Amino acid sequence: MDSAISRQPGSWIPTSFREMVARGESRVVEGSAFVPNPLPPQHDRDVFVGRLAEDLIAAHGAVEQLSGVVLALPSPDLLLRPFRLREARLSSVIENTIASAEEIAIVQSKRPTPRSEAREVFNYVEALDHGLASPLPLCNRLFKEMHEILMHGVEGREKRPGKFRDHQVYIGDDRKGFARARYVPPPPGETLETCMADLERFMNPPQQGPEGGRRRYPLIAEVAMGHYQFEAIHPFNDGNGRLGRLIVALSLCKAGAMARPLVYVSGYIERHRREYYDRLLAVTTEGDWEGWVQYFCRAIASQARDGIDRVRKLQSIRDRYTQEATNKRSSVLLSKLIDHLFVAQVVSVSDVCQAIGVSAPTAQKYIDSLKRIGALHEITGGNYGRLYAAREILDIVQEVSDD
Repeated sequence: MDSAISRQPGSWIPTSFREMVARGESRVVEGSAFVPNPLPPQHDRDVFVGRLAEDLIAAHGAVEQLSGVVLALPSPDLLLRPFRLREARLSSVIENTIASAEEIAIVQSKRPTPRSEAREVFNYVEALDHGLASPLPLCNRLFKEMHEILMHGVEGREKRPGKFRDHQVYIGDDRKGFARARYVPPPPGETLETCMADLERFMNPPQQGPEGGRRRYPLIAEVAMGHYQFEAIHPFNDGNGRLGRLIVALSLCKAGAMARPLVYVSGYIERHRREYYDRLLAVTTEGDWEGWVQYFCRAIASQARDGIDRVRKLQSIRDRYTQEATNKRSSVLLSKLIDHLFVAQVVSVSDVCQAIGVSAPTAQKYIDSLKRIGALHEITGGNYGRLYAAREILDIVQEVSDD
């Protein structure tokens, strides 16, 4: 690869790690940590963009196509929650935290679940909701707020919710130890803080004009670079992977590329997990920005196309439910309940009462109507506190992609 494009993106500095060798005993192991250079990379921008033009155009085009499909829907906001549940589930699968779409939906309905994994996965949805609602730009304050939500209720004080790392960490096999780590991110303290301050400036550059301001890359290339940088810095003790993928979706919305967060990369990364880690590492070891951005463009394009397919399936389900369950004599409230299933895929009688403003007997009547057409299924098996799941919608959330 051309040396103008593959320059070393950082430097290695001395660090140390306190490693446990036996119960109550530890030793200090010396090593080196990687400190990434501030973004953007120091290479020929025009050559770089030219080489990736086809992939960048395809990715931007797929995002625009998905935006157009969503905007043409009668009620586009109804589809947001199924997409967020899907992203939360798949992003957590990458970190080996497994929960079904139904379990996550039960947590969403504020019911207790015996599995802490489902609560942990749903934290992802709430962290994204917080980021989207916040007036803050992409900044360290916002990242810390989202991290605190992401780590809420997760066992272990060492997780330090909402706070940057306080000790050296490494990525690799714990059995092999620090000396054989696959990757060692910057040390905590001033080095880490400086790296994150540089990243914040990259994500929020001054407006380009006659007085200056750096020349921008295409948005998706910049989001790809920012994602690499966040993962390379590894600013938190835990949750970096999930928060980094959250920031991807948030970046596209904050930059105005999408009015609604419907493009998520976790589905593609989960299917191409080994290449994902290899591409990130190749930037560090070989300066292969081109290979990483190309991978990222393909992830965005693939997930946008997947999003178009799921949007159409969800809209088809909504149209079918409305056609089969309602008629001229039906209350408009039954249609309102159908729409509510796309917001909350698990409901109870009391949920329905609150959501559409009806009495308990009327709520049960509407639920029974939707059970008859297969829109709802009773999942508790008891006589009291019954929960009903919109399983067809949940199947779209959980359905595996082909790409």
